Amino acid sequence: YCNIGFSLLGLLVERLNGMSLDAYCARELFAPMGLRRAGWHLADLDVAQVALQYLPDRSAPANLKRIEHFSWPGYPDGSLRCSVNDMLRVLATHAGSPAGAHVLSPPALGSIFTRQTVAGAWPAGRNPLVTVACGLAWRLYSMDGREVWSHNGGGGAGMSTLVLLDPATHTAAAAWLSGPVFETPEGQQLFIELHHRLLAEMLATR
Repeated sequence: YCNIGFSLLGLLVERLNGMSLDAYCARELFAPMGLRRAGWHLADLDVAQVALQYLPDRSAPANLKRIEHFSWPGYPDGSLRCSVNDMLRVLATHAGSPAGAHVLSPPALGSIFTRQTVAGAWPAGRNPLVTVACGLAWRLYSMDGREVWSHNGGGGAGMSTLVLLDPATHTAAAAWLSGPVFETPEGQQLFIELHHRLLAEMLATR
C-alpha cells in the first residue's frame, strides 16, 4: 500500500476517460451507489454540513482546538468527505450487493479481495492490530477468531476513520471520530476496542 500509488491511479483514470477524476467519480461511482453527501472537494459540498475536526490544545491539553476545513494535495489518496451512511453504501457495493454489481463486478471484487503476498505491502507502523494479509487497499485482520477486512484513515489531521467488511457474510461497519487515535497509548487502545465493538455489531445484525 502506498498513498501516492492511488494519486497515480487517479491520474490514469483521468487520462483514459478524458475527464477530471472528481467528475468521473460523481457520474460513475457516487450517483450509481446512491451517495448523497460525498465529494472530493469542499466546493462540492454544503460546508455547513461538514463536521469540523478537533485536536488536543498543546498549551492546554484538557481542551480541544478546532481545526478549520482544509484540502489535501495528494487527492485521491485522501480527503473524500462523505457521511457514514454514504460510506455504508460504498461498503455494501464491496460486500457484493446486487444493486452495486454494475459498479463493481464480481471479477473486480474478486481481484480486490485476493490476498497479496508482496512483502512489506502493509508496514506495521502504529497499527496495533494483527495483519494476516492484504488485498487491494484493504488489510485482512485477525480479530476474535475471525478474519475481517479493514481500512483506516486520518490520525494526524484531527480525524480518524475506520471500516470493517466481511464479504462472506455481506456485513460491514464504519465509524468516524473527531480527533486522532494513534497519538497516545490510550488512543491506540480505543482503536483496538472500536474494531472489536464494530465487529460485534456486525455479527449481531447480519
